[in-house]
Order: sequence, then C-alpha cells, then structure tokens
Amino acid sequence: ILIKAAAALEIAHAVDTVVLDKTGTVTAGRPIVTDIDSLCELDDNELLALAASIEMRSEHPLAFAIISEAKKSGIQTFPVEEFTPYPGQGVSATIRGKRYFAGGPALLQENGIPTERMEPLISRYAPFGKTPFCFGSEGKALGVISVSDVIKGGSREAIAAMKRMGLDVIMLTGDNARTAESIRIAAG
Repeated sequence: ILIKAAAALEIAHAVDTVVLDKTGTVTAGRPIVTDIDSLCELDDNELLALAASIEMRSEHPLAFAIISEAKKSGIQTFPVEEFTPYPGQGVSATIRGKRYFAGGPALLQENGIPTERMEPLISRYAPFGKTPFCFGSEGKALGVISVSDVIKGGSREAIAAMKRMGLDVIMLTGDNARTAESIRIAAG
C-alpha cells in the first residue's frame, strides 16, 4: 500500500470497509483460456483463430488471454476490416466481408444470433470463475471460449486478515454475478 499523505494514516483507524478490484488485486491478472467449445462446423483451432482475430483490437483484459492462446498455439489470425467496441457488452469485427460478434449473450441476441445452445456452457463455466466469451455471426452461434484468472497468491490470507480486523471486504468486477461469486468464494 502506497500512502502519499499523512492525513490518510490519521484517518485509517476509521476505515470499516475495503473495496478491492478483482483483476490484478484479488486475482493474478494473467487470465488463461480454459475451454473452447465450437457449436458449428469450425474445429477448436479454427474457432480460436477467428476469436483471436476478432479480439485483436479489443481493450478488454480477458481478450488478451484469447490472443495469447492463439499465439502460443501458433495459430494465424485474419485481417480485420472493421472493428466496433460495445462497452460492457463485447465487440464486433468484419473479416472477409462477414460481420462477427464476440461478448456476452445479450450482444449476440441483439444482433439476431440465438444463444440457447450457449446457455448450458455459460452455466457450466460461471460457477468455476470462468468468464465465457460467446461468438456468433449472421444469425448463427459459433461457439464459446471461457477464460479464467487465478486467485493471486496471498489474496486469501490478506482478505482473511482484513476480516479478522473487523473490516468489510468488497470485491468490484465487471464479470457476471455467477463468476464474481465463484471468485468471492475461492478468495475467502
């Protein structure tokens, strides 16, 4: 903890709640791809290549896990002709004249892509702290890639120590509620 002003130390005794950011604070901040589930004619490597291409311009921290997995596997990406971010929902990208969507089920549904086949996968992964990325194009579900960030060493102990001090500990995250609850349970 970096304390820049003496006043902060003077009022520290009155603190009763600590708010922690999940990514990079509670978790290691180095998410990895844990599952690839194709729901179409693409095999897992083809889905990963498409996903990495779509996510290449994304600023979402978990998108880097997909890009890293493709690079690690030696998978080539495709040039993106057009890229559109949808803050809090996902992204779209045009590749070879075809528009693709990546993100949560709501974004895909809003763009005419059915997500019924994705829902069981999302439900299966979320309790384990995995964040599912859904992919689709032209009215068709393509697949789900889940990404997970591991609990940072020392997080459980630090949270337990704060609780023993009588502090309320709150974790902030942009993840869905099921994923957040899984991390909360794992972190103590």
